Amino acid sequence: MTGVGVGLKFRRFDVRTDNFPRTFSAPAIHVIQDRENLSDVYGEAFARQVDLDKWFVVGVHRGLCRSGGYAVRICDIARGSDAVEVTVHFRDPQPGELVTLVMTEPYDVVFVSREGLRPGETLEFRFRDQNGDEIGRRTVTISQPGG
Repeated sequence: MTGVGVGLKFRRFDVRTDNFPRTFSAPAIHVIQDRENLSDVYGEAFARQVDLDKWFVVGVHRGLCRSGGYAVRICDIARGSDAVEVTVHFRDPQPGELVTLVMTEPYDVVFVSREGLRPGETLEFRFRDQNGDEIGRRTVTISQPGG
């Protein structure tokens, strides 16, 4: 990212609903701004709770992990002159750490404010881990509020 980044406002929301449509057995990254896509990925119950006039959704899914102790957390979202940088922290259990012996699917999902974004504007989202290594990119054209 070139230039100084400006933080975008975001807040967490729990996507666990009775209608969660699928599991994410493989890592996945989502930048969602329309109701149809939101419903397809996270289920209709969740999609009804999101005010897409004010927010769009960013989700990072770790995929299937062999035990507990794994985690993922979106730490920062900053807009630079040429991209939006999303910093994601991953945690693995330490050797010898006591963890639950059940498979888990760690994820983090946040609402990101549309404030300051212009419909028709194309943005590249670059996802980086806590070490600065790129883990993915998504290019989106900002839709009208509500998608």
